Formats: sequence, structure tokens, C-alpha cells
Amino acid sequence: MRVLAFGTYDPTYARTRNLLDGLRLNGVEVVECNAPLWAGTDDKVAAIRGGPRLIGFAGRLLRAYARLLRQYAGVGDYDVMLILYGTLLDFYLGRVLAWLAHRPLVLDVLMSVWVIAKERGLFQPGDWREWVIRLVEGTALRSADYLLADTPQYVAVHERLYGIAPAKFGLIPLGADGRLFQPAPDYLTHAARQVDTFEVVYHGLFVPLHGTQWIVEAAARLRDDPTIRFTFIGDGVARRPAEEQARRLGLTNVTFRGLVPRAALQEALREADVVMGVFGTQLQAQVSTPNKIYEGLALGKPVVTAYTPASAPQFRHGQHLLFVPVADPQALSSAILTLRANPSLRAALAYGGRRLFETRYDIPHLGALAKRHLEQSLFPNP
Repeated sequence: MRVLAFGTYDPTYARTRNLLDGLRLNGVEVVECNAPLWAGTDDKVAAIRGGPRLIGFAGRLLRAYARLLRQYAGVGDYDVMLILYGTLLDFYLGRVLAWLAHRPLVLDVLMSVWVIAKERGLFQPGDWREWVIRLVEGTALRSADYLLADTPQYVAVHERLYGIAPAKFGLIPLGADGRLFQPAPDYLTHAARQVDTFEVVYHGLFVPLHGTQWIVEAAARLRDDPTIRFTFIGDGVARRPAEEQARRLGLTNVTFRGLVPRAALQEALREADVVMGVFGTQLQAQVSTPNKIYEGLALGKPVVTAYTPASAPQFRHGQHLLFVPVADPQALSSAILTLRANPSLRAALAYGGRRLFETRYDIPHLGALAKRHLEQSLFPNP
């Protein structure tokens, strides 16, 4: 099978990298036709808001599509076109090209633009922006030959919004790249050791659904224990509010490191005693399971995250990770204290989480699922 990955996707984005490398590891020939467009999430938000920056975005989009068309001219034949998560506008150009080539088109939906825009307050219910988003997104989902999503809960969102039958979706969890997130050889010994300083680490893009404010609140509840330290790694829209919250509370047990090179991130996570998941109340947090959870499991680290409809079916509390209620800093601080006092539980979670990752969420398994779903698009059920 020859798959054409097409669009303005970010080739370094974890979902994209995991899918394409996973397919290649499963014997699929992947050809990329790619013209990166976006400068991050804030760039996408600015485009949705409109205004003067929209004119500059339109120019960038046209130049990117010109590059895509030049690349496409040299691609040759392929079996299926895969539109990766980037911009839904890619779908419409890809739809025309795939139709002319008489090839199926598969769209990796991953996240709903409507859900993200609504939760960021980018439109008022019923205004023209909402109408445009629903039109663009709904038409793309209905017109694709096959769709990919990461959880059944997100499939249900698309069914409610646009009437898309669940049978049109193939499920591929986000997972993680075990080649990048490898545990230290002594990760079980590390998990079970007695430590002078207990390191709690958050890493990510500080998006609202991560609920970093609840982690800061948990740190405030543990401020009198000098053996517990909180480190925040990464950057994003919620970083400044989290830093201001920590300063307002006078916390000395919290450090914000900002963005760090990948090697430094991996080292910090390997030294962590517990890795934070997500704790936000947003719909996006309830229907998806972010990469950070899988990355913690891959590294053989105890993970604490909120109990959500998306995460609950995937993991067992006390075997793979620890669940706490959503937006509950008291429960989060209690879970951290429990792990601090119980090295055998930390070792059990490290072992159970790592084993689950190896058997279900590493990229060879993700690639096998992706290959199966793409074959489904070639030979759909009658």
C-alpha cells in the first residue's frame, strides 16, 4: 500500500510523527506532500479571530497550497490520501485531487475545531464565526471517505454535532513514541527508592484543558513539606496565569522552566518521581487522552491524572496510574502524598503503566491500527 500524506501539517507534531512512522514500521510506503503553514496554536487562534492578520494568513495559505500542488505533480500514483491534523482547509484541496485520481481520502480529525474555538471563546453562539466553523468542519467530515479519531467519546461529539455515523471512524489513540520516551534501565529501582526530594513534573503546552491551575493549587496545599518540589516544563497560553498564581500564593516549592530541548525534557522526566496528567473541566479534556499521559507511562513513571470518560476505559486505577476527580486540588495533593509515602505503589504503577504502553500504545501498535483503517478505506464494507 502506498499512502500519500498531504497538507500543511506540522511534521514534528507527535500525532503526525507517530502515525507516519508507525505506518512505515508496518511495511507501508508513505510519501509526504507537505508545506508547513502554522507557527503554533496561537497562530491558528489568530486566524479564527479574523481581523487584519487574516489577510496575511490568506497569503501564506495560498503560497503553501502552491507548494503543495508543485510537490503533488511529482508524487505519482498512490492508493489512499491521508489528510493529517493541520487545517481543515487542506481537506478541500485534497478532496479535489483525490477525486481526480479516483483515490479514497482519509481525514485524521483528532480534534474538533468547533470544540476548541468554543472553549477558547472565539465565537458567540450563533454568530457568523460559529456558522462558518460548523459549515467547514461538517462538510469535511461528511465528504471524507473515512475518518480517524483517538477516542469513542470524541466520535460521539462528531456524531452529535454533524450526524456522522460512528462506523465511519477508525480509532487510533494518541500513544507515544517509545523510541523517544525510553525508561532508564533502572526505572523500577528509581520508582521504589527512598528520596530526599520528591519531584512532581508537569510537561506540556499549557493549554487550558491541562488544568495547570489545579496543579499549582495542589502545590499550595503541600507548601509546608520541603521534600516535595513541583516543576513545570513548557510554554503556552496558560503559563503566565499559572506563574502569577504561584507568585500570588508565595510558593517557593514551584519552578517554571519554560521550553527546553528534547534531551533536557527527557532527562527531567526520567528524574521525576511522578508525572502530571490533565485536570481541566473542558469538554476537550473529557473526550481525549493527551500525549503526556502516554509519555509518562512509556518512561515507566507513576502518572496521576483526572478520571474522565475518555481515560477511564483505557487505564486501571492503582494498576496503570492513579485517577483523581477533575479540578480537585485536594485530591491531587492527597494522591501525591500517597505516592510519596509508598515506594512499592510507585514501583507497581511504573511497571504496570510501562507494560500497558508496550503492549498497546507504542508506535508499532498505532501503525498497525492505522494500516488496518486505511485498508478499510480501500475496501469498505458493503
